[in-house]
Amino acid sequence: MKKSWKALLADLLGGGILVLLVFGILAVLALVSGTLMGFLGFRYESFGSLLLYFLFVLLTGLPLDLVASALPRSLVFLKRLSPGAGLILFVVLDILSTVLPMSLGDVLMERVSASATSILVVALLCTVTSIKEFQEKLRRDQERPL
Repeated sequence: MKKSWKALLADLLGGGILVLLVFGILAVLALVSGTLMGFLGFRYESFGSLLLYFLFVLLTGLPLDLVASALPRSLVFLKRLSPGAGLILFVVLDILSTVLPMSLGDVLMERVSASATSILVVALLCTVTSIKEFQEKLRRDQERPL
């Protein structure tokens, strides 16, 4: 019986540390992104509202981001699109998967104000940083047999 309580306590402690680590990383990314976006018209009332905004964007954008990556790869793998067309589709979908959650967060959260310029610049930066990874995944997918 003692062993199961110790195991449960260890699991809870490990989970708590993991949650704190994730929130710490999110806090740093939110602060850096908020500062960069601030030059382009992004405003927030407090660090808490900034953190909540980026948490909202992360949680709502994750499913869209998965689709933005998987759909073009699948279409290229099935030979419905050329690799170049798949890359173009990925870029468009990746930009949209960032713009939509950020715009929705701007509309729903009164304490945060994101300009269209700041949202678009962040979306473009996120897309540019993920293009190389997408191309590598495309190459690996094409090496696999159907």
